[in-house]
Amino acid sequence: MSNEPKWTPSPWDSTDHGVGELVVFCHRTEDAICILDDTDHTYAWPDGYSTSHEAVANAHLIAAAPELYECLQAFPGFNSEPEQIAAWAKRCLEVEAKARGEK
Repeated sequence: MSNEPKWTPSPWDSTDHGVGELVVFCHRTEDAICILDDTDHTYAWPDGYSTSHEAVANAHLIAAAPELYECLQAFPGFNSEPEQIAAWAKRCLEVEAKARGEK
């Protein structure tokens, strides 16, 4: 198991170019990560990207994003019981593994 992420490095952002598309892109490279078409609600990877190892890693990260957010929100606080913090940390590690595609 490697802790080195295989997805596109951060920071990511999204923008609407005013043409009915929402594009998620990497700030550093300005490469599109995924595109959502507002008009017919289709979702696509840029050409030649969908089969790359990085694209697969990005898909795992995107799929885990809601649970990653939930883990952040669920932090019990530094003054909580050790068992609560341990349970929270265990859940965070499980979601981190999901984000890496290790489920």
